[in-house]
Formats: sequence, structure tokens, C-alpha cells
Amino acid sequence: NGGLGAGDTVNLLGNPLSQDSLCNVIFPLEDRGVVVMFEGVCPGMIDGAIVSTGSGAAVDCALVLATAPLRNPGIGPVGVDGSYIISDLAPGEYTLQAYAPGFERAFSTGSVEAFGTDTVNFTLTPITRDDVVFVEGMVTDDLTTLPLVGVEIRALSGTVPIDTTYSCSTGDYQLLVPDTLSGTLS
Repeated sequence: NGGLGAGDTVNLLGNPLSQDSLCNVIFPLEDRGVVVMFEGVCPGMIDGAIVSTGSGAAVDCALVLATAPLRNPGIGPVGVDGSYIISDLAPGEYTLQAYAPGFERAFSTGSVEAFGTDTVNFTLTPITRDDVVFVEGMVTDDLTTLPLVGVEIRALSGTVPIDTTYSCSTGDYQLLVPDTLSGTLS
């Protein structure tokens, strides 16, 4: 409604429109200063890029994981240009973790507002340590053989967690296991 403006209030509580439809209506109204009452949450997103230290080259086959207490996690596979987008995040503060085979993990935080975008870039350092052994593999769908993205992979020694990682856009993953560890991993 073009006649609504600053100081007006709209009550959308109990409105039968879908959440997406409501969110598309609310944003332009709030931009005009209208107070909108509604049920639900209008999501935002976090985007950015991942590059390698030194060269500044894009890191592909990476993944960014966004987690926050009492919220669904978000996963952003990284494209070949190093960019990622994690969409449909509820407003709030998120812990971000960037994973890529052959690189040390990086951590950061992001803040999501309704309809907003927070840009968080990462610079990853290639792993040069010689005190670890790499356990690498690929996760694929049994039926289609297509790569699966964002699958959590854990290395356990008995019941003790050794490392956790996630499969990237190609399905590849890499776990880091101390070279002093003996026995069987599961």
C-alpha cells in the first residue's frame, strides 16, 4: 500500500500469507517507517570469499559452516572463484568456520539481521605441519554417485574424537590425524 508511511502500524499477525510473502511485504514497509507486527522471522544471509595467504588466490573446494545456539546451522559451499553464500539464516550472531582440504581451519563471527547481508571473508593458510597425517576421501550418493556437500566426517580413536571436518562442493574431505596416534580409527 503506497499510502502507508512513517508512524503507521500494520498488524499481520495470523495472516494466511506464506512466510516468504510476508517477508517480501514487510521489508519495503519498514523502509518507509511503517511498524509491522507479524509472526515469524525474516531471514538474512552471510557471504564472502576465501583466499589463500601469500598468493591471494581463491580457495575452491572449501566450505563455510555457520552455527549459533538454538538455530539451524547454515552451510555455504565455496565456488571455484572462492565465493560463498549462506542464505536463510535467522537473525542473530553466528560462529563461522572455514574448511578446505590442505588448509588450516579459520574461524570468525558474523551477524545476521532480517533481510541483511553480512560479508565475512577468510584467508586460509596452507598446512605445512609435519606432525599430522592426512586422511582424505570423497562422499558420494550411493544411487547417483553425485558428490554430497556438507556431510560431517569424524575420526574417532575408540570413543575419543580426533578430528571433525565437512565435505566440500566436490564431496572431498580431509581429516588431520596426529602422526603419533596408533591403532584403528573409525
